[in-house]
Amino acid sequence: MEMNKLFHTDFTRLANKELLADCEQEFQIQMHKNDGEIFIWSKATFRNVYLDAPSPDAQAILQYFADCGCPIAALKLGKSLYPYDDISWPIRSYELSFRYLFGAFECLLNLKHDTRVAPIIRRFEHTNTFQKIALIASQFIDEQCISKQICPEILSYVNQHIRMPRTPQ
Repeated sequence: MEMNKLFHTDFTRLANKELLADCEQEFQIQMHKNDGEIFIWSKATFRNVYLDAPSPDAQAILQYFADCGCPIAALKLGKSLYPYDDISWPIRSYELSFRYLFGAFECLLNLKHDTRVAPIIRRFEHTNTFQKIALIASQFIDEQCISKQICPEILSYVNQHIRMPRTPQ
């Protein structure tokens, strides 16, 4: 068993219990709609919490949804955790950022041909947020010289999206 799988840092408890109950309710609603197969949250807000703005609630919601298997939430969480981002979030961790980002890229590659979520993924890929996420992933690859440890499909995917034209978010 890998060491990074032995530990899980849970900061969902930073959010109030009602917000976490709402997260669970949304997860259950989506699981019911698609026979428990896919959970995707691509909206910018959840219960009046803007998920791209630094706050403990935003990070807690993103982690909750990421841990439910939502690759978009995992990418946004990974971006928020990145300690060298221009926006200062409450919780920052280089290691957690890496883990959430690259786990999410793997998930996205597995889902991008699923007709139920492919349009959502394509829309997200064309946002400024995704461009920043791809640039952070590229930094991880360059700085850590870990490209040989990352699946070639993820490397290609990240490189492809750095050059992709963006639409305003």
